[in-house]
Amino acid sequence: MRSFVDCAEVPGFCVPSPNERVLKVVFSPELGNSENVTVLLSIVAPRTGTTGLHTHESTEIMYVVGGRGIATIGDRTKEIGVDTVLVAGSRVLHEVKNKGDDTLKLVCFFVPALKPTENVKKAIELARDYFEK
Repeated sequence: MRSFVDCAEVPGFCVPSPNERVLKVVFSPELGNSENVTVLLSIVAPRTGTTGLHTHESTEIMYVVGGRGIATIGDRTKEIGVDTVLVAGSRVLHEVKNKGDDTLKLVCFFVPALKPTENVKKAIELARDYFEK
């Protein structure tokens, strides 16, 4: 297992419109480098990018490392920026929108490990080459 991951080198999957963003899977059971958690980067395009309103079976903890936006979790909406931490519990509807001029970057931790959706499966396949080096 890698102790260090250069996330800039991990290839990402570009989710098509209307929820256009890049997903990079860094740790997951499917990659063989984690058993209990999935870590992915969500890179949301300036001004109009969004994760789309969605839920997961896992709890998602998101840390904003770049940009600004608006997050909705359940029935609460709040402006977010660098160093904001968000938590969306299992099966809680949530969405993050980029309303700024800079790319919004989120590091997302899923506990327990995420059951991959189609888009995440595609990101995992792209990441395999990096992790098999």
